Amino acid sequence: MLLPEIFAAAVVADPDGAAVISGEVELRVHQHLLSRSGRIEDIERVYSHPQSFAQCKAWLREYLPKAEKIAVSSNAEAARRARNADDAAAIAGASAGNVYGLRTVAGPIEDRPDNTTRFLV
Repeated sequence: MLLPEIFAAAVVADPDGAAVISGEVELRVHQHLLSRSGRIEDIERVYSHPQSFAQCKAWLREYLPKAEKIAVSSNAEAARRARNADDAAAIAGASAGNVYGLRTVAGPIEDRPDNTTRFLV
């Protein structure tokens, strides 16, 4: 995918140099449950960005109804935190598992197969 093909509008700056929202990008997003052990039975808490929790709500309710859900600033931060505990997992993209040395427990786990996230540009 080429970046010019996915941008709704170009990013511009105002005369003072501040960023201005000038468009949006919608990207298809696949969420994965990642942990150190790769075993769902080890998971007692899940870290994720609030938007990803919303995108995986039904899956979490079915497979991890008792797990504590902890909202963090990004899915990368979720993966960073999950790598430090055997009882923790993160909802993130598969690439975060590679970066932080996590195993895929399940995925994709988003509730809708056409799941997208809108990013402002």
